Amino acid sequence: MPTIGASIIKAEATGQRNSQTIARTLVDDHCCNMHPNGKTLKWALLLLAYLTYVKGGEWISYSDCGSKAKLIWIDVDPCDDAYNCTLKRGADTVLSIRFAPKETITKLNVVMQTKVRFEYKPFKMDNPDACKDSGLTCSLQPNKEVTYRKVFHIKQEYPKAIVHVRFQLVDQNGNDQICVYMPFHIDDVSHKWIDWGDERKRRMAAKREVRT
Repeated sequence: MPTIGASIIKAEATGQRNSQTIARTLVDDHCCNMHPNGKTLKWALLLLAYLTYVKGGEWISYSDCGSKAKLIWIDVDPCDDAYNCTLKRGADTVLSIRFAPKETITKLNVVMQTKVRFEYKPFKMDNPDACKDSGLTCSLQPNKEVTYRKVFHIKQEYPKAIVHVRFQLVDQNGNDQICVYMPFHIDDVSHKWIDWGDERKRRMAAKREVRT
């Protein structure tokens, strides 16, 4: 029987990082029916999965802008608030996107733009090919769930600012398999208190950035 740690690693290797999937893997690997306190053990494993994985990253809030693929979840790690992730300068941020294309995908490129205040500007990617070093192996098959995972380094010289990101995964035909808008805050400390659904607070935060 594998250890609990080995079970977690096995589940994560499949690209399924969420707590429900991890819990299922733990329960399958550690057969509770053979344990005298099977029901108690099962609940303990579920709790362990929750504490291990929900505490780490965060399934964030986003706006879909025309994704052709089935978008399942977006995870940012580390993230202090699903509605207002703080990207800390000088640190790495891991972006994971779980999705299932509805057609065969032979090519997939990342197109990323960032907006600070008024206009979107292209963000230069070191490796725009989403099929290389990003957890994906093309071709992608229809209705099969996959996870794009990329590490972004938030440079220390980036200004402290509220930033909106438009992130696209564009296929061989120029179609947006994934297109999402995501709000972030670049800073050295958490800004968890900001409510992105409150326009007044959002404007106050922007004015505060101008003063600094």
